[in-house]
Amino acid sequence: MKNKHNIFPGMAISPVNQSSKLIKGLMRILMLNLESGTVICIQATPQQRHNRNYYLQPIIITVAAINDEIDQNNIALHHLGIKSRADVLLSDEELDRKYGSSPCPAVVARRERLVILNALVPEGMDYSVLLDPQLRNEIVANYLTKHGKTQNQKQAKAAVVQLIYQFFAEGSTPNALTPYFSQRGGRGKEKKQTKKSGARNSPTKNGIKGVEGFVMTQRDKEICGYCMKHYAHGKNSINKALSDMWRHFYSTPVQSPNGQVTPELYPKFLRPTKSQFERWGQKYSGLNLMTRHLNSQQLARFDRALLGTAQDGIVAVGQVASIDSTSTDVHFVSMLNRQTRIGLMNRILVVDSLYGYIAGFYMGTEASSTETVKLAILHAGSEKSDWLKWLGLEDEIPSEDWLGLKFDTFNADNTEARTMEIIDSITALNGGMRYVPVARSDLNSIVETAHHSLHRSVDHKEPGTTRGKKTDRGDIKPELEARITIIEGIRDIARAIHVHNTKSLTHITPSLNMRQEILDKGLKLSRLNLTRLAMRQGRFNSNGIHFDDFVIKFSMPIKGTFTAKGVKLHNPKANRREFIGSLRFVSNDPIMVEKFTRAKTARKGSPENFDATFFHNPYCLDKIFYLDVQTGKTYTLYQVAWEEDFKEYTLDDHMDMQNQDAVRHHFEDEDNEQLVTVLDHRIEVTGNNAKKAYQADIAVNPPLSKSQIAKGRNENRQKERPLLKHGIVIPVEALADVAPETMPLPEVVANQPPLINQTPPVLNPSQRLDRDFSSRKMRNLLNAIIAEDD
Repeated sequence: MKNKHNIFPGMAISPVNQSSKLIKGLMRILMLNLESGTVICIQATPQQRHNRNYYLQPIIITVAAINDEIDQNNIALHHLGIKSRADVLLSDEELDRKYGSSPCPAVVARRERLVILNALVPEGMDYSVLLDPQLRNEIVANYLTKHGKTQNQKQAKAAVVQLIYQFFAEGSTPNALTPYFSQRGGRGKEKKQTKKSGARNSPTKNGIKGVEGFVMTQRDKEICGYCMKHYAHGKNSINKALSDMWRHFYSTPVQSPNGQVTPELYPKFLRPTKSQFERWGQKYSGLNLMTRHLNSQQLARFDRALLGTAQDGIVAVGQVASIDSTSTDVHFVSMLNRQTRIGLMNRILVVDSLYGYIAGFYMGTEASSTETVKLAILHAGSEKSDWLKWLGLEDEIPSEDWLGLKFDTFNADNTEARTMEIIDSITALNGGMRYVPVARSDLNSIVETAHHSLHRSVDHKEPGTTRGKKTDRGDIKPELEARITIIEGIRDIARAIHVHNTKSLTHITPSLNMRQEILDKGLKLSRLNLTRLAMRQGRFNSNGIHFDDFVIKFSMPIKGTFTAKGVKLHNPKANRREFIGSLRFVSNDPIMVEKFTRAKTARKGSPENFDATFFHNPYCLDKIFYLDVQTGKTYTLYQVAWEEDFKEYTLDDHMDMQNQDAVRHHFEDEDNEQLVTVLDHRIEVTGNNAKKAYQADIAVNPPLSKSQIAKGRNENRQKERPLLKHGIVIPVEALADVAPETMPLPEVVANQPPLINQTPPVLNPSQRLDRDFSSRKMRNLLNAIIAEDD
């Protein structure tokens, strides 16, 4: 018989599109008999019935029939045979590691089955004897009789025959008898976990004990379900819900030296992993989070093939920067009044394309424009120690972790960065712009990924978040829950970017150089350390432009005036020449001091002679810059704030505060005028009363001449001193303790009897001197007392 298609044992045949009438499934060829022109085949995959697997017996097919089916494309011939299932390919030791015991049940069952199979084969014969149906039945019956399997012989025979069929169907090797334990599981029950299931983690594989993983108890599963139900709602992502669960149930409070209490998470092997949280949380809460949090377009992205990355061709730090803008996913309130909502802010990120290091950002109330893009580029290239001090983060974030990077090329989309002013500014610094095609944000995915990371890590965790979604009917409007000011939002973004740049990267396989320079030195494989390593190795593109030129190109110009007390900025919103009164900038540079001095002394000229153009960051007003066009030198002037929190105010805050103060001062001036009017009235009444009393004294006693009035003022003051002490009028009864030589005596006037014995009078303790006690009243009182003594 001619073997037309070279059919041999070990090959396999399968029907094509179920069009074959010869076979119904994948068949393994066990034996070929060229004399009779037949092959013995067996179906390689088991059948299922009532959730039980069973194999079909071998069948005999003529070679001619197979050739005809192959010619008609009804059967496909597999020359390389059939790949066995995973457990069949594994050795005993590998199965033990997979199922976590030694020997595992699968190995025990395989060995027992092999003993039975070897006992079936007579001495001097091989396994092929079991392919003959008649011999097979006799051999199995003899085996059952020999081993006393007389009861339930039918079931026992079926079990032994199934072992024979499985042996041939799975490849005729000892491992072919491996049971299907990998598909087993508790039916309707949860397995009580006593040790970590699944693949071993990296420390365990490397021999580190005690960190195998977290073993879920019933309470832990219920906690996962509770947190999934209450934390992973429409406003929170799965990662946020997991973080909240760790913080509330798997942490301990720790007090820092400055008194702040922060949660410290349990070690990783003592809390549920994300996969455990997703599995048991969804099971115990009944929520399908994937379809709940993502729409159909987002779900479709998971099935898209990505054959390249946006980082292809990037070999150096500063070579290419990705820049893009987006709105925040959180509403903000005003610094002046937290009940005043100011809506969403705009945020622009500048990301280095080599490792995704975020070098700078802009965040403010203004819409994305040429000015805001320039501010973001300025922030990326600036040294940020003063900026961190302005935010109050100098103790939290080391300034050396924020690298000032100036880039050669910028990747941007076709919106706010596509302006001639930006192109001219970058071209002047020997740089260039590159724009991605319309609707191809995947070509700028580095900064898009950074946007999503900040949305998840900051925006979606703050009060007033929109989570990037529209509200449905019945939902609480996000602006009603807004509580954060823009300065507080900038602080949180700065913290999140620092975490983004310094956290370990687990998706990067470190090279030998990375291991030697970073990991072996005890450092983390973070974006910051990778960027520093590239810069140390010379993989750093810098256009060599001085920072002063960089500042002038990308800062915002604003009019100001040199005054004796420093530089005062003009209000850009005013229709006339008006200062922003709460802002003042000074510098100790001799050139600047000279300008301040001339502004004070050269008063004959017009005030506009001292006007100049300054450059500033409107959302970081701790300093401004002045360019001397004659010398080309740039000077830095620093803000002088009489209150420290003034440094947190933006330019818009200062202008709004000045407008609010103007309205308040209008009504306060009315109150002040009323107070001054009352004061003037009372002073006038006091003066009139004093004049009347003086005239009364003159009526009783002749007036003194001008020369007499001018004389003896020092003596009179000494005589008056006992009546006052520390500016307070002494009570009358206290005068009884005054010594006779120091007691002030009234002058002897003509036609008036002298005082008896010139001794101090005995005063009534109930009497007190009045504040406006006149000399006439004093004399009358003393004379009355003397008369009573007489």
